[in-house]
Amino acid sequence: MPERARWPQGLVWGLHDFNLAGAQRLSAFQAMIDRNYGGAIDAAEWVALAQFVNYDGYRPCSKRRARTAWAPALDEHPCWPSFAWQTYDYYFDHTAAYYASKKACEPVHIQWNPRQTTSKW
Repeated sequence: MPERARWPQGLVWGLHDFNLAGAQRLSAFQAMIDRNYGGAIDAAEWVALAQFVNYDGYRPCSKRRARTAWAPALDEHPCWPSFAWQTYDYYFDHTAAYYASKKACEPVHIQWNPRQTTSKW
């Protein structure tokens, strides 16, 4: 991606599976980065924050997949550099989604639901 197209996000990002109006609902993905982490000031920060969103998104998918045979498979291998839905990237580097899947598929682990927390601290 040419440096001038890296930030702010634009049409070139759409070529790498990140468009806000597409079927992948990436406008919701962008909203999670903005709401949960206060948004990003550049592409490097956005990519780092996106790893947190990917981790949180893949973990429940992998838990469900481990429990049911009918759970849908997620795209695993990008045919070129992509911003969305990958457990490893075009260069075979692991993303946060890989570690989320690995954690979710542990035989025993503590499960925490932030919406049902009863702690008052």
